[in-house]
Amino acid sequence: MPIPNQRWLISTIICIASLLIIGGCGPIGKGEVSAEPTLTPKANVSAWVIENTDIHAATPALLWNGLIGIRVGADGRTNGQEGFSILSYQATRRENPDPKGSALNFPLSGEEKILPVSPPLMVDIRIDGQPLRPSGNYLETLDMKTGLLTVAYDCGSSHVRVEYAMDLLTWRVSSRWTITRAHQVQIIPSKPNNSNGLTEVDHLESETQKSEWANTIAHHQYDVSPKDGQAVVFQQFASLRSKIPVAPPQFGDFAKSVAEEWAKRWQTDIEIEGPVEDQQRIHALLFYLRSAIHPGGQMSISPFALSNSQYFGHVFWDADIWVLPALAMIQPDSARQIAEYRLRMFSQAKRNFDEWVVQGRPISAQGPDSKRVWAQTTPSRGAKYPWESSVSGYETVPGPSKYEDHITGSVLWGLDQAANFGLVPGERVGPTAAAAAQFAMARSEKGANGLEVKGTMSPDENHIGNNDLYTNLLFEWLQNGRQWMTDDEIRKSGRTPYAKPHDDKTLLTYDNDALRGYKQAAAVLSIYPLQYPPAEKQARAMMDRFADKVIKNGPAMTDSVHATIWARLGEPERAYVLWNRELDDFLKPPLLLFSEKRAKPITYFTTGAGGSLQTVLYGFLGFRLDSMIESGAAWSVSLSDRTSPDQAGLNRWLSVKPNLPLAWKSVKFRHFTVRGKQYDLVVTHEKVSVTAVAAH
Repeated sequence: MPIPNQRWLISTIICIASLLIIGGCGPIGKGEVSAEPTLTPKANVSAWVIENTDIHAATPALLWNGLIGIRVGADGRTNGQEGFSILSYQATRRENPDPKGSALNFPLSGEEKILPVSPPLMVDIRIDGQPLRPSGNYLETLDMKTGLLTVAYDCGSSHVRVEYAMDLLTWRVSSRWTITRAHQVQIIPSKPNNSNGLTEVDHLESETQKSEWANTIAHHQYDVSPKDGQAVVFQQFASLRSKIPVAPPQFGDFAKSVAEEWAKRWQTDIEIEGPVEDQQRIHALLFYLRSAIHPGGQMSISPFALSNSQYFGHVFWDADIWVLPALAMIQPDSARQIAEYRLRMFSQAKRNFDEWVVQGRPISAQGPDSKRVWAQTTPSRGAKYPWESSVSGYETVPGPSKYEDHITGSVLWGLDQAANFGLVPGERVGPTAAAAAQFAMARSEKGANGLEVKGTMSPDENHIGNNDLYTNLLFEWLQNGRQWMTDDEIRKSGRTPYAKPHDDKTLLTYDNDALRGYKQAAAVLSIYPLQYPPAEKQARAMMDRFADKVIKNGPAMTDSVHATIWARLGEPERAYVLWNRELDDFLKPPLLLFSEKRAKPITYFTTGAGGSLQTVLYGFLGFRLDSMIESGAAWSVSLSDRTSPDQAGLNRWLSVKPNLPLAWKSVKFRHFTVRGKQYDLVVTHEKVSVTAVAAH
């Protein structure tokens, strides 16, 4: 993705920074005035509408579309809330944009990071001389079916209602403010920081107001003294990449178009006959995750996407292992962007490998293990993907995480799944896989128990050492042409199998595994997602040994991995308890926003949402991608592409073998997509049916 011109970039950031603050104010037509909402909270949970009545909820609401993300506070404003634009990525490792002359002097550092679209530009709204402050009768709602976010509350003796809608396909956002029972309303936006016409205030309703405001920009005060009983109604409109039109669309029309686009997306849905709380949670996972990546955004997804500055918007294995499989059948155009990003970064991954070789192929080990015994020949066409990748594909992490070398294998695992689902052509993945295998070989050395990978960080992330099981398995999978082989088969082919740490009971996490505790799931990743046959045979014993040794405040995806494995082991009730516990702990109010940690609400954590959806898809519904049809499968479809040279010798199948919890009488997975074809899956405890959906 090319880096935008710095001055143009800054001006676009300013435009979206003023988003719903100074983007264009003016009353809408009289027919557009909404009635005041009924503020009595619903007694029952809704499958589609999430409600919040807590004015003091810690986590602000989130709307995003993969291009921009905004946060809306309890008073209905975006002031001081974080949010980002996909254009905000800054490449500063080798490119130093000149901030001189820019209205905002963003600090530049020696790493790539994503900059906020909402710097602290303040707008003051006063009602009867008092600042905007909710005082009671508070109700915030998110209608996931239409994408409409509404905040309504009393402000002194007046009432405020704010509605937001964000276009799913463009850079446009709009809001409508309705203030009733007020004697005077003042809107005092901040002084605009640019002069490109993007912050002009929309014309007002009366001819007098039109003449007064036609050439007025947003830093001028807007005073309204409505007649008794009349509402003050104005809308705000923002468009990041283009000039705000002279006549922005009326909010009602704009919100209707957004709802129509959501209706298209909701044609693919997971409908359960079970507790409505479960249905609401599934809809929330789908709502946020499927709108986190734009199909044409030309960028992968960070663990927090465009919701906050955590991890600077960088891309990790979270995208490849946790999000891509969750979206592959639900929102394939968005999942494709994850794979496309990795393929675009292939050239830089090869340069990363070359730099690593020049530096002496460093690993994290110190002492005797730092004396590495390498093969005499140096592979010439390797590819090394960075642990923390940004817009240019460089390694941006400064600490020991750079030695979490399973990342290259994890990237290829995601690319392989993308090719099998038909998201990208297999022939584009082949050269990347071959180069990744070259890196794996260069990173390995022969030991007493086979090929070894020393001085690497485990997915556990609390351990750096030798022969991490997950890393070694991925490297072996790459060496074997992206398929599993037994050690005997590998030896017969003339190659050396990798060391696999184990004791007399099961496989272990890494060499000298003391079985004392882990930050997050690691050894059991060999069961799922890797589906390594020996690990699957030991799955129950491994789960009994490892599952209860993960720290309580570890990342969210551990419970989802464990739940998926238990469901596949035929224990859906155990899996269901884990799945619910995860969502109880990590879905934070006010609007079921996913947090990375239990104890601290930092949202929105796309990794956790992807893992929870994987439990539904690959655990409870029993989808499985493998080299053969799963034994006892109720349905299967071939994923092999015989026209692709890269996949000509591989047999890949998608099977369904459900494991429904008793609380769910049935599940319908509507209009899911596999290799461009859509299907409906209906699962009950008695039967399974899959029907092809006729093309329109």
